[in-house]
Amino acid sequence: MLAPRDEQLIGLERAINRRIARVEDPAERRILRSYATWRHLRRLRMVADRRPITADQVVYACNALTAAAGLLNWLHGRGQTLAICTQDDIDDWLVIDAFSRSRGFVTWAVDGGHAHNIEVPPFHNEPVREVFADRDQRWSLARQLLHDDSIALPDRVAGLLVLLYAQRAARITQLTIGNVTVTDDGVELLLGKASIATPEAFGDLLEALVNDRRATATGSQDRRTRSGSIRHHG
Repeated sequence: MLAPRDEQLIGLERAINRRIARVEDPAERRILRSYATWRHLRRLRMVADRRPITADQVVYACNALTAAAGLLNWLHGRGQTLAICTQDDIDDWLVIDAFSRSRGFVTWAVDGGHAHNIEVPPFHNEPVREVFADRDQRWSLARQLLHDDSIALPDRVAGLLVLLYAQRAARITQLTIGNVTVTDDGVELLLGKASIATPEAFGDLLEALVNDRRATATGSQDRRTRSGSIRHHG
């Protein structure tokens, strides 16, 4: 007897209200409501007129709104607003928003005049490969990181990941020794969906870092074992 309703859409509307309520500044809260209404709800209501929306569509919208609310509150904590923030602010934010989930919101805000001269680049799982000229300063920095033993090994590897593979700091901090594979043909590094063969000099640094991490972990385990043994016999 009752008209059918899309439960996913009803749940999304409630989720949107919860996320909007998290924004501390009232003016920014109104901006987020406009974004939620015209960018997400309007589109999904049109979809719901033709077919039920999916859980994945709801999750996508919720993630985008969570990231947008997080950005607005983060700016508020820095004494900034969306209207006056700069690209430097956005670049700092991307250390937190490692997967660029706020990109849609920032693009919408700029198009609507709520923000100016800022952008969030698209997130790429695969490393970006570029060919630099010999005179490029990045080659000079890369050579220094490859050969200067006075620089800490983790810093050398992290710097080369930025210079050679355009990896973000947030992505680099997520890498583990499991991303590195040593084979008879060299050292492979998993940055995206597939491993890539690294140049020999960089591969040597990766292998040295992995060995150092494993030795540190083994030493810590040995110390815990000895400590446990002492406590047991004590």
